[in-house]
Amino acid sequence: MKVTILSVGSRGDVQPYIALGLGLQAAGYDVLLATHSNFEDFVISYGLRFQNLGGDMRTMVETEASRQMIAKGTNPFPFILHLKAFFEEFSD
Repeated sequence: MKVTILSVGSRGDVQPYIALGLGLQAAGYDVLLATHSNFEDFVISYGLRFQNLGGDMRTMVETEASRQMIAKGTNPFPFILHLKAFFEEFSD
C-alpha cells in the first residue's frame, strides 16, 4: 500500500513525519514524504522517498511581514493568507 505524508513547516514539523514514515516503511508500506525543497536531503538520508512541495518555509518566515504577524500572535487568518500568497508563487 502507498502512503503519502504531507508536512508543511520547519524541521520540527517535518522530523516527526520522518519517524512515522520509517515506522510505516518497516511495516511494509511504500512511503512518500512531501515537503519543502530545503528538506530533500534530510528526508532522503533516512531512506524515504521525497516529493517537493515547492517553497522554503524558512525563507517565508524570515520575511518582515511574517515576523510581524508571528510576533502579534493573535489572529492566524492573515498569516494563512500570507502563506497562501507565498506558495502561489511556486504553483504552475
